[in-house]
Amino acid sequence: MNIMNDSAKYTAFCGLYCKDCIPTNRELFNLVERLRNLLDEANFEKYAELLAGKNTDMKEYATFRKFLESLQKLQCIHPCSEGPMAESGCSKSCAIRQCALQQELEGCWDCPGHPLCEKLAWHKTVHPGLARNLELIQRYGRDHWAEQRGKHYTWS
Repeated sequence: MNIMNDSAKYTAFCGLYCKDCIPTNRELFNLVERLRNLLDEANFEKYAELLAGKNTDMKEYATFRKFLESLQKLQCIHPCSEGPMAESGCSKSCAIRQCALQQELEGCWDCPGHPLCEKLAWHKTVHPGLARNLELIQRYGRDHWAEQRGKHYTWS
């Protein structure tokens, strides 16, 4: 599918394009799951304990495993515009999604208060193109805006 066909499906309530976000990178999360399984199969925890005397970094194995588990929890299973609330979007209790649904809006771009919205403030610090995205969605509609979008994360 091209971006034009996916544009509406992957347009989040906040105005982000879901496929640009790290939590939708299925390859990343498949690799994390594969690594966790390989480590378990090798009983790497015991191996790390044996090596810890010579390599002090191996003492951090439990922290590394906890990090992998936390990383796995970031994965988005469905775009926020689809699926059950419990499985959709970056946050299971997204205030932006809840606000748009309560107001019966397609998304923040339909809200006249979006330029000053406190719910979007943090997102704008991490996603510098968010305000522009909202303008593009207003101008081109959800079906055709995505090809015009720009930089996603501040570090992109």
